[in-house]
Amino acid sequence: MAKYGTAYLWKALINGLPVAVLLIVTTNVGIGLALAYAFALTVLAYLFGDFLILPPFGNAAATLVDGGLAFVTVFSLRTYGVYVDFTHAALVAAAVMLVEGLYFHAFLWSHVFQQRAGA
Repeated sequence: MAKYGTAYLWKALINGLPVAVLLIVTTNVGIGLALAYAFALTVLAYLFGDFLILPPFGNAAATLVDGGLAFVTVFSLRTYGVYVDFTHAALVAAAVMLVEGLYFHAFLWSHVFQQRAGA
């Protein structure tokens, strides 16, 4: 069970933290809302991309789901009156998730799913 928590912490560090910094720098949100959105995005991406999509469909599909979730999550800030430059923050957040997914999914596959299959 600890391996799932460790994997989540890595995901939070390598994609949640950059997305929070991106939101703080490129939008008019405060630190609290940026961290809340980054946390929500990390949870959604971890559950959907990493556990529902990655095992049956592979790395490419999971990475695309993570990128799409990042785009939609960051772009949805507009519904709360937060200024989000469409071509900047949402696309950069999606790019961060896409790059992260290429490496994190390989780590997750080899350190969590393969160990689970052998257990």
